[in-house]
Amino acid sequence: MARAGIRLGLVLAAGLAIWLIPAEGGTAGADLIFTNATVRTVDSSNPSAEAVAVEAGEITVVGTNQEAMAQRGAETTVVDLSGKTLIPGFHDVHLHAVEAGRTANGCYLPSRLSARQYIRRLRGCARRQRGEVWVRAAGPFVQDLLALAIEPRDLIDRAIPNRPVVILDALGHAAFVNSEGLRRSGLDTSDRDPAGGAILRDSGGRPNGVVLENAQNVVLDAVERPSRQNRQANYASLHDAIGKLSANGITSVSDAGGYWPRQHHLAWLQLSREGKLDVRASNALWVYPNRSLQSQLHRISAIRDAASGPHLAFDQVKLYVDGIVDYGTAALTKPYLHRPNWAPGGKRGFTYLSRARLNRTVAAFDRRGFQIHLHVWGDRAAKMALDAIERARRLNGPPNRPHRLTHLYLIDRPDLPRFADLGAVADFQLGEEAISPGYERFLRGWIGRRAAAHLLPIATVLRAGALTTLSSDWDADALSPLKSIERGLTRRGSPERIPDPATGLQMVTLNSARLLGQADETGSIEVGKRADLVVLNGDPIAVPAARIGEIRVLQTLLDGRTVYRRP
Repeated sequence: MARAGIRLGLVLAAGLAIWLIPAEGGTAGADLIFTNATVRTVDSSNPSAEAVAVEAGEITVVGTNQEAMAQRGAETTVVDLSGKTLIPGFHDVHLHAVEAGRTANGCYLPSRLSARQYIRRLRGCARRQRGEVWVRAAGPFVQDLLALAIEPRDLIDRAIPNRPVVILDALGHAAFVNSEGLRRSGLDTSDRDPAGGAILRDSGGRPNGVVLENAQNVVLDAVERPSRQNRQANYASLHDAIGKLSANGITSVSDAGGYWPRQHHLAWLQLSREGKLDVRASNALWVYPNRSLQSQLHRISAIRDAASGPHLAFDQVKLYVDGIVDYGTAALTKPYLHRPNWAPGGKRGFTYLSRARLNRTVAAFDRRGFQIHLHVWGDRAAKMALDAIERARRLNGPPNRPHRLTHLYLIDRPDLPRFADLGAVADFQLGEEAISPGYERFLRGWIGRRAAAHLLPIATVLRAGALTTLSSDWDADALSPLKSIERGLTRRGSPERIPDPATGLQMVTLNSARLLGQADETGSIEVGKRADLVVLNGDPIAVPAARIGEIRVLQTLLDGRTVYRRP
């Protein structure tokens, strides 16, 4: 029979050696100890260590093997990482978890098909979705369908005449709808565009089936009207998404969807109540430009107060200031050099809200204690957003948590120091296509060579002293935080690179925790913080930058509890 203090058992999981080691005398101690690790703490006062101890979900030791093993007790699990890397859990502060699964369940339509090919594929979609009210698909760009000799509405009608159809565009800022879909959305007889959106029309003034920006939300609210079926679909989508988040080492998120008329928030609340929410979530609720401010203040505040739970809060609001440059709807300080003739707005782009309405909305939700999450693409939109934050600060005083601008493809140079001055966060996503040389070349003809060369100016913003975060915008872009860091470090031909891996790691951990108001609990490996931890099979600080994305997540822990282990 083995003595106390002798290794009693070995479990191999995800390449980790887990020793069940009782202490001499059987005293109580840590629940979990990681030893022989490369610990990247993201704590400037203690940047590295070799061991971490955890008790009751809290980090109790960050130091040497000897210091951690001094906390060993009768029930302690000791994990020998054999040099593998331990880091804080990743934070993804801008993603679309519920939407990711809903979109994945639709049909995919490639770009640049012929009208006949689109009709054939749509009929296949209808057969596969026979039990659904709406036929859902996604994939094409607006230019793809407008280039055909038939109006998008009529094209879809030929394929599916008797059921409503919605096709989401490739960029998330437009949709294509048939006649029945327009009717059910109330857009078939409307001669006015909804606030913040646009309905494209044929030569006779009828909606041609293309709806842009907030007009697509009018359609999608009709597609996902409250029903048992839609609630079940939202729940299944989110349940699947949480598993993907854990597999990518993500332990804190901010869902940027927040479409409360579609009851997305109820899926989060149900998972939380069931004890299945394996992330910390500080989510946003969407503010519609076509609904009254006062009614939304009341409704969104009520959801915030009622829909909280373990690891869950709806304490942010999401506002769109502008659209995207690809459709000419990004708001620019200088006129576009080129812009589609169908694009809404003027030569300097499009905004969802007037400057005065944006100012009132930001100030009103700031006064209610909400953190403001602003979609900003163009430099004119960034200026409007910073102006609104500055006005709210003047009226209401400093916010409890920093407001933030997300996307930020273009920023006017005089506005750079305003981020630090106002305490506003700059949140970037560096998707593979967005940082490609090909996309820069494409944009030169739209916004000019100089502006295109400094697209997504993350290095410039860092030098300006702003709190800067890096997120995914999943499912518009890939989810992996490690790939995001790699892309930020290796941007080809761009001066706007993240300066070093440590900065990149901090952007997806501690900086993002500061944005979410969690820095006292998460974002770094420090004594007293929660044990939200990730085990990696490589060191993102030490490997070549071009190989960071190859590192694999072996284990993810939330509050010291394993929520993912690599098979």
